[in-house]
Amino acid sequence: MLALVWLIIAIAFGIVELMTGTFVILAISMGAFSAAISSWLFALSFTQSLFVFAFGCLMFLPLSFWLRKKGLGTSKAVNMAEPGYKQSVVLELHGDKLVAKMSGSFYPVKAETASEDTTWLRAGQEVKVCRIDGITLLVAPKD
Repeated sequence: MLALVWLIIAIAFGIVELMTGTFVILAISMGAFSAAISSWLFALSFTQSLFVFAFGCLMFLPLSFWLRKKGLGTSKAVNMAEPGYKQSVVLELHGDKLVAKMSGSFYPVKAETASEDTTWLRAGQEVKVCRIDGITLLVAPKD
């Protein structure tokens, strides 16, 4: 029965880890899993399994720090809402639509300013992304 409780705790912390991606909660989940396995194999008391849990957390904590150091726990997403974000892209023509490929995906483009002169918006032109509106990239000529 105690092993089942530790297993449920391990799964719950594992799910929380999947939502956060920090890898620190992974050490807690692995500690709970080691307490579940040892409680099941050796019929430990609650106090003994609590020590196994604490020891397991301490043993897996360096692994979580190593994974974070390797960059596996950081988001690689681009935050275009940050002030001062600028990225250059090359415009492409897909059918009759002008698009830009960024991070492996194609996005429709529109001029940032509402000026009449948009002759610089053509396929093959390198432009800078100023901001994003929905899925449309608002671009300006590259300086």
